[in-house]
Amino acid sequence: MTMSTEPEDGATPEDRTVSRLRGVLDNIVAFVGTLTTDGIVTEANEPALQAAGLAREGIVGLPFWECYWWNFDAPTQDRLRDAVARAAQGAPVRYDAEIRVAGDDRRFIDFQLAPHRDASGAVDYIVASGVDITRCKLGEASLKSSHDSIKHLVSNAPLGIYAVDADFRLAMVSAGAQKVFSTVSPLIGRDFAEVLRLLWPEPFATEAIGHFRRTLETGIPYHAPSTIERRRDIDVVEAYDWKIERVTLPDGRPGTVCYFYDMSDRERHAAALRESEARFRATFENAAVGIAHVAPDGDWLRVNSKLCSILGYTQDELARLSFQDITHPEDLDKDLSLLADVLDGSIDEYEMEKRYRRKDGSIVWVNLTVGCVRDGAGSVSYLISVIEDISDKKEAEARQRLLVGELNHRVKNILATIQAMASHTMRNADDFEAFRETFSGRLRAIAAAHDSIFTEGGGKPLLGDLIRRQLGPYAAEDGDRLVLSGPPVLVDTTTAHALGLILHELATNAAKYGALSTEGGVIGITWAPVAEDASRIRIEWTETGGPTVRPPDRTGFGTRLIESTLQHSLHGTARIDYPPSGLTAEFVVLRDTGAQ
Repeated sequence: MTMSTEPEDGATPEDRTVSRLRGVLDNIVAFVGTLTTDGIVTEANEPALQAAGLAREGIVGLPFWECYWWNFDAPTQDRLRDAVARAAQGAPVRYDAEIRVAGDDRRFIDFQLAPHRDASGAVDYIVASGVDITRCKLGEASLKSSHDSIKHLVSNAPLGIYAVDADFRLAMVSAGAQKVFSTVSPLIGRDFAEVLRLLWPEPFATEAIGHFRRTLETGIPYHAPSTIERRRDIDVVEAYDWKIERVTLPDGRPGTVCYFYDMSDRERHAAALRESEARFRATFENAAVGIAHVAPDGDWLRVNSKLCSILGYTQDELARLSFQDITHPEDLDKDLSLLADVLDGSIDEYEMEKRYRRKDGSIVWVNLTVGCVRDGAGSVSYLISVIEDISDKKEAEARQRLLVGELNHRVKNILATIQAMASHTMRNADDFEAFRETFSGRLRAIAAAHDSIFTEGGGKPLLGDLIRRQLGPYAAEDGDRLVLSGPPVLVDTTTAHALGLILHELATNAAKYGALSTEGGVIGITWAPVAEDASRIRIEWTETGGPTVRPPDRTGFGTRLIESTLQHSLHGTARIDYPPSGLTAEFVVLRDTGAQ
């Protein structure tokens, strides 16, 4: 029964229209109401109120989702709140909803929210409506339940399928599932918990039983995409992807259906693949040489730690570069030419020595071996580069070349020095006996000075003594041809050896071409610690009284030897000038190379 909607005497035409409209709404079978754009209830028709046993004044002013129809379930409220928000933005909303009615019963309705717009087009309120579709839903559910039961048992091949009834007994087992239960007999009607404990060890058997019972009680499906266990009955490791759902079985009662896929063979292959990949990764990452996968265009695809160490870049940094970016310009054309031969199929691999420019700007020599992986069409998918640091080898080769050159140069210098000394001694000797005695003494002095370069003891010599030993054989005839000036300064063995080579080179040159090649030539040598850095010594060499000096047309081996020795052994600097009056030189070196 509906309440009277007749207006009182004296009502306006608008009041009468509203009254008639309410009368219409209160007598239709649908549930109808209005909401503000914030979801506050402003009106509800009688069918909606009577269905839930509510009074209009009890719900007007409440948020719609807090009303009795909806407040039984938080997810239901959340969905409604979201629907109201969308309707307030102007979007119509429609879905099947479950509501609560009198007696805490449930009904299904075809629910709609329709936004109403004012003259300006703005949403000013929302019309909520619903039509009871409970019978339709129940019929659909019953039909779907029966349909799903059959579907679960006959579809999804090659999955194994079996059903457990409400009494927790095996009710059905498909042909695809028979293999799993081959050791269990009898099977159909057997207590399912007992069956699982026959097949599987603890604690897995009890855990699986719990999953089945929870799904049967709650209806919440359970999915285990990768279960790997050793069977209790046959002592074999098997792997399964399995899922449980609650269904209505043909007897009308709820049960559970499990469908599964036997992944044992795939898992065995996957395990073998994982082991192979692990070995590859270990080999790749722990190799004593650099290894890289390189794209056909030269981009670094994958690099190992050793290569990062060789090149001074991180893996992420190299991933943003190509090998062309860090190859020494003088080696790039050859590398690219060989790569082009690989890409066009002329060759499958190549090897070369090349230089890379490290991140810090230094150069590293490597031995590069490149192979390739081709696809089915013969095109290069990617390149495999093996990169060995040969910087030490290259440095050793350079040192060997320097030593051979130095030996050759030194032998020539010694012979030239002996020739000059013989000529000089002969000019000043009164007779052959005086020549023999003086010349032999000088030869012994040269030999002693030469030996001292390579046999200096472990103690630290005085710089002045070192200079006298090296220059004595060349300037011993007259005491005033060698002028030394400097404080007592100790130098370490490395510095003594290196300075011995440099002084010997300068003395030999002076004996052949400079101040010691004439009768009146003088060599002055001064030394002192550098004022700004006491760990370094400044040595100045000045020749006077010799032939007129002209700068050389080219840099000779002796000059290169001096510069190389200063740079690599003494971490020092050199300046050699050639004024007409005589050669001058200035060296700044470490007195103790071990402190560097």
